[in-house]
Amino acid sequence: LCAASSMAYFLCFRWLGIGAKKQPMDLWNYQEIIFNLRPKLLVEFGTSNGGSTRFLADLMKTIHGTERLDYRVLSVDVEHSKVHESLWEMPHVELLQAPSQSRRTQNRIRELREKYPGPMWLILDGLHDRISVLLELQMSVPLLVEGDYLIVEDSNLDGYPEAVQQGWGPCAYDAIVEFAAMNRHILKRDIEREFKFGFTQSVVGFWNIKGRPMGSTDALEVFNLLSDEENPWLNA
Repeated sequence: LCAASSMAYFLCFRWLGIGAKKQPMDLWNYQEIIFNLRPKLLVEFGTSNGGSTRFLADLMKTIHGTERLDYRVLSVDVEHSKVHESLWEMPHVELLQAPSQSRRTQNRIRELREKYPGPMWLILDGLHDRISVLLELQMSVPLLVEGDYLIVEDSNLDGYPEAVQQGWGPCAYDAIVEFAAMNRHILKRDIEREFKFGFTQSVVGFWNIKGRPMGSTDALEVFNLLSDEENPWLNA
């Protein structure tokens, strides 16, 4: 049986034998999103062992067809040594070792958007503190257009009365609430999907993109981006 602690609970879940640190009802929600949105580009921040990456890649292959390669799954993390070997062998999966908030990540997403035109789905599941998630949002949202979809995961840690780890500190919940309040012209909360199965790791974390950012996107793109030299994980 899974242990009572939240971390041990999520370590129990596997997809094709690979650890996937996701809540099962969120994964069911994700397959519905993929079926409806049919994204040509799926970007995931936070690879870990690669279980969720493999899950998403398998769904994308099912939706788009086994013989077609006009789509891409990009998974970004600062370290990929624990990624399951099967991920490296999937032709439509790309593993980028870089800080999720970096200009290198932003540039690669922009290149893939041009190569795979169509809807994009972005999942933020890197570091979960407020500052890290705010930086990810500031870097990535300027790359999204109307019709795209955004998920901000692990916003259930702290910040509201029913949070699962009270006292954790400012987290993804604070980041997305703050960012959304300042960008209502871009983001539309998908409340129906968020509450569809009664529990989610992504509280206030399901968002439709309804328009490009106002003003100059260049000004947003360079705000607080990290270079590889500034990334503490790569230089540890």
